[in-house]
Amino acid sequence: MDIDFTNGVIRNETSGEKYLCSTLPPHILELVQAGGLIGYLKKKRKK
Repeated sequence: MDIDFTNGVIRNETSGEKYLCSTLPPHILELVQAGGLIGYLKKKRKK
C-alpha cells in the first residue's frame, strides 16, 4: 500500500488499484512529514 497524502491518492501495490481521497491540510501534512507530534515539536524548537 502506498499513500500519497499530498495528492490524495491511495494505491494498492498488489492489485494496482488506485483510490482517490481528500488531501491533508498543510499543517497536518507537516506533522506527518516530521514523523508525528514529537518530531514536529523538535523541528520547531531547533528553529
